Amino acid sequence: MGQTLGLYLKKYWFFVGLVTVSLTTVLDCSGKVASLGTLCQAYGLQEIVIFAIFFLSGLGLETPEWQVGLKDLRAIIAALCMIFVISPGLALPVTLIDLPTGYWIGFVLVVIMPTTLSSGVVMTKASGGNAATALIITVLANFLAIFTVPPYLKAFLHVSNPDLTGVINTEALIKRMFYLVAFPIILGCLARTLARRLGIPKGWMNKTGVINSIFIIVMVWIAVSRSRDTFLVSAGNLAILSFLVGLYHSLNLACAFLLCRIMRIPPGRDIAVIFMGCQKTLTLAVLLQTTVFPQYGESLLICVLHHLIHLFIDGYLVGLLRDRQPAVNAAA
Repeated sequence: MGQTLGLYLKKYWFFVGLVTVSLTTVLDCSGKVASLGTLCQAYGLQEIVIFAIFFLSGLGLETPEWQVGLKDLRAIIAALCMIFVISPGLALPVTLIDLPTGYWIGFVLVVIMPTTLSSGVVMTKASGGNAATALIITVLANFLAIFTVPPYLKAFLHVSNPDLTGVINTEALIKRMFYLVAFPIILGCLARTLARRLGIPKGWMNKTGVINSIFIIVMVWIAVSRSRDTFLVSAGNLAILSFLVGLYHSLNLACAFLLCRIMRIPPGRDIAVIFMGCQKTLTLAVLLQTTVFPQYGESLLICVLHHLIHLFIDGYLVGLLRDRQPAVNAAA
């Protein structure tokens, strides 16, 4: 029993860490954990952490793999189509549901996000897919998101509540995303190139994923601290909200499988499309929630819930896709 628990924690420590930190912050009766997180945000620690997350993401990119990944053009196009066309399109029916404003904002922040920075690549590799292709999709999607997220955000909010669009300064938001997303990624890539030229072993650079995950947990803790009271009020809706975001992610996965068949992307090469096209980054969603909609703390609950649930669903999917590989190889 103890050995099984240890293996589970080793494999899903990030998932467990997010849940533990969130619950500890919300359920701490003294409120000291939340107060410390709020203090960290007041001193700008959250933005420093976000900058560090994207810098480490750039530092961890294996640039020689880019040339390999670029060869799988159909998979890249399919994933980008999922991220920027199909995924937001699946959210349109939700406009017919009378959701409270905060929940709707959180759902919008989820659907317009680019793919994750690390977990999707890791899951693609673990399933026997092309990690190089997943890497290319990650970089392209997060750069393109700088220009797609602000107009998408404004358009979706206009459908729900036109008054909310007044708080969005598209130009300022693009600049902010550039300095906190694109700029640190570029710096990280340059730092990795410099380190390689100086002969610094790349082993330590390839372990940035663990540090990155810790930073994401810290970022979520700070964000949850600010919205602790709202989380407590929304606790009764957890089951319904979990079902909603779980259904949305499941529909994304179904569309990704279907798109791969339509575009004749064979089994094995479709894995990068499935994970990278459907997963959503939490880092950027939290950045937008805390800077543009801090008064709607319940929107953060949707972002965190979706991230946890899609990690859970995709973690199960990894095993299914990995088991499919021997059959695919035998057929080839």
